[in-house]
Order: sequence, then structure tokens, then C-alpha cells
Amino acid sequence: MSNFIIPPHLFRVLDPMVNDEDGELLANLQGLCIDPTASLADVLEELPWGLVWTTRSLQENIADQHRRLTIWEQALKRQMENLNRATERLKKDQRYGLWQQREKGTDYWRTFLNQCIEQQQDQNYELQAELDSLREEWGRITSTSNL
Repeated sequence: MSNFIIPPHLFRVLDPMVNDEDGELLANLQGLCIDPTASLADVLEELPWGLVWTTRSLQENIADQHRRLTIWEQALKRQMENLNRATERLKKDQRYGLWQQREKGTDYWRTFLNQCIEQQQDQNYELQAELDSLREEWGRITSTSNL
């Protein structure tokens, strides 16, 4: 979504003149609103639970509040669907398993890496033995064909 304005409801409920935190929140939200990649859901995700969600401003009747909350709900549902799709795509990434191992903690991660090192060393030894065997066989083939 391109630039948009902060939902007017927020200005009616939040009061930076009374609460410094409201002013900071509005400033952060304004920054999001000028970000061309931000969506309404991005703005809503920044809102703490409380007055903004539950309070109806004087300019808003119950039907207006319901309409506003329905729009907000739809925006958040779309955001959740997008995040779920992104999560599913990431789970299919070959690095996802590594990330899962890393998330288990530093000690677990080190143990996992040490196991990977051991497995790789074992595989390297097996491959080296196979290479040696193939070289030996190649040597026999080429030495008998030279006769």
C-alpha cells in the first residue's frame, strides 16, 4: 500500500498533550504511514491493546465503530494470511532445519554442529576410500591396456 493517513480515530482517542506515550506512538505511526511499503495492518500491529481498540470517539456511533473495527479486522486477517503463507514458504527452504536447530539454544547448536562435523568427516573418509579404490582400479585398467 502506498502512503496513507493515520486513521482519524487515533487522533480522537490518543492525546499527546496529556500522555507523552501517545505522542510517541503517533509519531511512530506517522512514520509508518509515509512508508510506501507499509499497510494498515502494519500500523494496527503497533497499537497497544486498550483505548484505541475499545473506545468509541464522540464523532463515532456504534455502527461507525463496528464498521471501523471490521475494516481493521479484515486488514489484520489479510496480514495474518500473508504471514502464514510466508511462513509456509520459509518452512520449505532447505535452511529451515538449520534455523530450527539454532533456535534450540547455544549448547544444542554446538552439539548439533559437532555432530555435523563428525558426519562430514565420516563421509569424507568413505569418499576418500572410494576414490583410492577407483584410482587403483583405473591404474590396473590403464596398465593392462598399455601392454
